[in-house]
Parts: sequence; C-alpha cells; structure tokens
Amino acid sequence: MAFQNVTTGDFRTYLTKYGMRVLLNKGLLNNVAYFSVKDDGINYAESVPANSVLIKAVTGDNLKNLYNSGPQLTTGVRPPIPNVDKEELIFIDECNNLEYKNIIATINLGNYLAQLRNAETNYQTISNGYEPYLRLFDEIKVYSYKENAFNQYKLWNTEDRNITLTFNTEVDYKNYLLFDNTHVVKNGNSTIVDYGQNRFKSPFKFSVGSLRSANGVITQNGAATIYFYPVDSFVYDVDGLKILPETLSELTYNNSRNIIPQVQWNGSYYGIKTDTTVTWKQPVNQVPFRFNGLLEAGIVAAKNLFDFYGTTSVLNPNVKAIQINMKVNTAQPGEVKIKDANLTLNLTLDTTETSWSLTGNTITIN
Repeated sequence: MAFQNVTTGDFRTYLTKYGMRVLLNKGLLNNVAYFSVKDDGINYAESVPANSVLIKAVTGDNLKNLYNSGPQLTTGVRPPIPNVDKEELIFIDECNNLEYKNIIATINLGNYLAQLRNAETNYQTISNGYEPYLRLFDEIKVYSYKENAFNQYKLWNTEDRNITLTFNTEVDYKNYLLFDNTHVVKNGNSTIVDYGQNRFKSPFKFSVGSLRSANGVITQNGAATIYFYPVDSFVYDVDGLKILPETLSELTYNNSRNIIPQVQWNGSYYGIKTDTTVTWKQPVNQVPFRFNGLLEAGIVAAKNLFDFYGTTSVLNPNVKAIQINMKVNTAQPGEVKIKDANLTLNLTLDTTETSWSLTGNTITIN
C-alpha cells in the first residue's frame, strides 16, 4: 500500500529496529539486490574502510552513527605524504563558501522546530529546496602545506580521511548520550544499538555522514547534521492489533481488512496520514510530517528534555542549553597525529516557545 506516486530513482524507505538489527548482524549489500540504498549524506557501501570510527567515548567504547565494519575494528597506518611540512584540519561549508579551523556552533532549536511546524502546515507550498534538518558543515578536509624559499606555507594538497570525534570530558559524553536518541555502541566484538534510556527521551539525532570523492573513494568526513526523528519503532495497526513488521505473516496480510503503518514514540502510537489525494514533495516526505500528531509529540519531548537536563541561560531564563565539546582528528593508532580541531555544540531551546521565530537564525558559528 502506498500514498504517493514514486519512481525507483526517488524511492525512500525507513528502517525498523528489526531492520536495523538485520543490517548490523548480516550486512546490507548481501541482503538487498537491485536497489541503490543510501541516506542523505550516508552511503552504506562495503568500500567504507573497516577502521572508520566516528565517535570515541571517554569510556573507550566506539560510538558510530552507522555501522559498516567487520566483527572487529581494524587499524592501519596511512603511508606518509612526501614533502609535506604542515597539515591541518579544515571544516568546509560549501553552501556559503566558508572554511573554519575550529567551530563553536550555537544552535537555536526553537527556530528549527518553528520551521518544521511551518513545513507541516504548509506542506503543499513548501519549496523543493527546503531542508528539514540543520547542516553544520559539508565536510572536513586535511590541508597539506609545503614551505617555500620565503618561509611561507603554501597549500599543496587536500585530502579526505576518516575522522574521529573524541569528547573532551565525561560530561560532554553524557550530554551527547542525552541529545542523540539512537547510536551504535561497539566495544570489542560486541555491538549494541542503543535507543536511549533517558527519563525524557530526545527526538533529535546528530550524525556525521560519509563522503564519496570524485574517484569513488568513500570516507566518513562528510556533512554534520542535526535532525528531528521522534521514533522508537514502526508497527502495523492490523484491525486494531499492533504487529511488528517482522512478524506480519502472509496469512495475516491476506486476511486483514486494514493494515495501517504507525510510529511508536514515548509509549504512544501515531498513524500515517491516509489522504491519498496528497502528493508529498521530497522535503516533507519525511517521518515527522507523515504521521498524525508525531511532530507535536516530538516538540513536547524536546521541551521536556531541555527543561529537565538543560542549564538555564544567564541572558534569558526561558532558554535552556546543553553543550557538547569534542576534538576532531583523523589519526589511527600508529599514525602521526595532526593538531586537534575543536567542535563545540551549544544546543539551546526556549522551552516556553516565546522567542521562536520562523525567520531567525538556526545556527550561529564562531
């Protein structure tokens, strides 16, 4: 059953927890044929190097927003680049033609949620260029320099490498776990999908995507995005009964009168919008907009999260903040380490909605 005319070139699907487990345990490319499967900015090809680790916790666990390596994390030494005198990490914002050596980003989540609310209300007139997520930067590159006869460093080469994010303190690690609602924890041979056990669940995700270079090499140093995804699991409402997708049998399918997709979130169920006359543009053909009441439920969850865990702003008592400080590097064990780049997220939310603005900034980078 479907509620939109789609072509195979623009087909989108969403993973259940069962689907996530299948991907983790069996791998993707061995189980899917005749499809090119990807997310925005994330490519699930096996050619992603097995030693790629997105985030390293203070505890030593390796946290990954996607898992695409073998049963063990392997490491290797990158061959040295000849005649390079200096290397540094650069954050690239291609859309605005900007570069940063360090990023301190203040994210106004209230303005972001106001924009999502407006997109749901005005889904028929929303621009095709609308992005329902926040993009901090497009990629991270390694710039290599050579020193000339005048003792000046001149750019000699740019390179894509897998990045590693390391939390500065235990508090930063805990704040990441508060804010990011789903992540993969890998320690040794053990891999666990953690959907968050906070008292007040987060409807947000923070992830760094992969990047495919012109020569086809895939590295995990792509766009960093924050997006809104209030989902615990997907179920089917089958004539009033809740059935997990993996347990829906052919017999049940053939003998049931109504099979309605639903999202489960925070103990409640939200049914898919069933108006078959609506054509959903790609920017709003997303989970928060396609299920009745889900966006507002996620907004309530966001306000509860920041009210309970956030610290009060000295400038505005209605604004609560959660800060995450990280260091960025590319070095694997045995490699010469580049000077760390710093990435700080100041996540703010006016939990009274008083200052929310459709036209206000969502991201300010210093």
